[in-house]
Amino acid sequence: MTRRAGWGFRPAVFEGLARAALLLLTGLTSGCAVNPVTGQSELMLVSEEQELILGRQAYPSLVWQDGGPYRDPQLHGYLSGIVRRLHAVSHRPNLPVDFTIENSSVPNAWAIPGHTAINRGLLVAVENEAQFAFVMGHEMGHVTSRHSAQRQTYGTLAGLGALMAQVAVGTQRDPRARQTGEVLVGLGMIGTSLVLLKYDRGQETQADHLGVLYMARAGYDPREAVAAHQSLQRAVEDFLGARGEKPGSGSFLDDLLSTHPRSEVRIQDVAQVTKELASDIRMEGDGKFRDRWLLQTAEIRQAQQAYLAFDQAQTAYLKNDLLGAERHLTAALQRDDRQPPFYALRGAIHLRQDRVEESLGSFQRAVSLDPDFQPAIHGLGAVLFVRQDYRGAIPSLHRSLEIFPDFVPSHYLLGLTYSRLGQYRQALPHLKVVTEASPKHPMIYGLLAEALERSGDVRGAYAAYQAQLQVAPNSEWGQRARERVGTLRASLSTPYSSRSMRLHLTLPGGWSLADEREGRRGGETLFQRETPRVLLRVASTDFDAPQSVEQRLDEWIDRAMRGEGYRVTGVERNLSVAGQRGIAKAVEYRSRGETIERTFIAFARGGRVYWLDIAAARDARRDREVRQELNAILRSLNF
Repeated sequence: MTRRAGWGFRPAVFEGLARAALLLLTGLTSGCAVNPVTGQSELMLVSEEQELILGRQAYPSLVWQDGGPYRDPQLHGYLSGIVRRLHAVSHRPNLPVDFTIENSSVPNAWAIPGHTAINRGLLVAVENEAQFAFVMGHEMGHVTSRHSAQRQTYGTLAGLGALMAQVAVGTQRDPRARQTGEVLVGLGMIGTSLVLLKYDRGQETQADHLGVLYMARAGYDPREAVAAHQSLQRAVEDFLGARGEKPGSGSFLDDLLSTHPRSEVRIQDVAQVTKELASDIRMEGDGKFRDRWLLQTAEIRQAQQAYLAFDQAQTAYLKNDLLGAERHLTAALQRDDRQPPFYALRGAIHLRQDRVEESLGSFQRAVSLDPDFQPAIHGLGAVLFVRQDYRGAIPSLHRSLEIFPDFVPSHYLLGLTYSRLGQYRQALPHLKVVTEASPKHPMIYGLLAEALERSGDVRGAYAAYQAQLQVAPNSEWGQRARERVGTLRASLSTPYSSRSMRLHLTLPGGWSLADEREGRRGGETLFQRETPRVLLRVASTDFDAPQSVEQRLDEWIDRAMRGEGYRVTGVERNLSVAGQRGIAKAVEYRSRGETIERTFIAFARGGRVYWLDIAAARDARRDREVRQELNAILRSLNF
């Protein structure tokens, strides 16, 4: 499990965001911009407008990846007011900003351009408004300082989508039976899937300084920044204690704390900054507002007691201890029966137990409490899928993706659902999302290949079947893929002719032309097979006597292998190729940790010498299908 550091845990930016960032960044040229905090000119690859675009694209996934919003309009309004006051005195008050309470026990807070959030687990640990102001001011400081833009934060992540796909669609059981049991593990309620993205210690220190500055400008006592650090430390210890862990035991929190300066250093920094900010301190009242804070947060602090039991239920569920999960969940519901996640988890438990109707009722109860609670909406779609009510499942699964666009389990179920209905073109985009998020899944390429073939994309289906053979060749889908590859290969064969080389050959399905060079005295062509990767180079030139064919072959090998430490592993001087007698030499060498095998073949015909160079990793060269295809290419050679 990996985490990202910051004030608390920092959430992942999903694969869809990474793709969007890549598209934006590839169109940029390097430029300088003035940092709004330091006033210095800095190299920036992301403009302010692009920051906001990325923030808007990231926000839905960031909110739902760790529990979704905690619904309490009065509390939200109260905390949003504090955030707006901090934003008004920040270095970038021109940016839009909103605020979310994220419904997770993980002690976390985060900010991206346009959005800020704090997790329930950290919110209940802070003791007054001033501490909350420091926490949010620190997070907002990362945005105002453009730390994420400096580190190109938004272009590098795909972790959560892959994790959810692997957990949620990792079953090899019959999809028509209980295939969706594991899909519900990815309900979005369990705070265990954040991806580590570290700000460096200098950036964390700068964010600390800005947190102190903003809270002081907003009228709070900056000395409470020290107490806020202490509150975080207690929240961390309590959270780990509930999981049976301790700081320093190798937990993900050690990754978090490793990016921060030591506590004593931070306290000294805060004290120094407080002295330097004397002219900026406009403290109102006692600068803490503890009584008002306790009154406004009383309900969520009471709900936290129920969530402690709920967290135990989730842990038991993930360990497949369904009876233990039910026991803890019953305790949570006895303390608070108004929380949608409790009913969504109960629905997931019941579905794993094949109590389908009870599962449906639990998800419906969760949606009645919060009509936009994405995990329960996905759960409704999953239940209807299990009941084989495929048409009924579609609206819920689409609604799930409207709320949480990067939720891979909903894409997976939609791909399956449309396939069951014979609507393969509609299935394709959803199955492709899953292959990108979970390329090691044991059946997803087979499902994609079937949809592609049924949609008329035979070449795409062939490639997907080949990918299935690489991922899980011995599975049921692997056996089917092997049959379909053999069937489709003939229909995808492509003739190739070269006038300069005076030859013709036929490429099997899955092979393509990679490069081609022609000249008056011959030419050279490179063909490739993608999965597994194999290269075949065919070349010819005028035959200059008195050199023998073997001498010409040795020169070619030396030229091709220049700089590689290779050894000759075999020689065949009486090889028949396309009706001609030739010579072959096999060599092997190491490259990037792999053993590469190359076979060089040469023969003379009609005043020309022809070369063939076959190169692939050892495993690929020994693949039965690869050998069959290479033999077919050699048999097809004619002049």
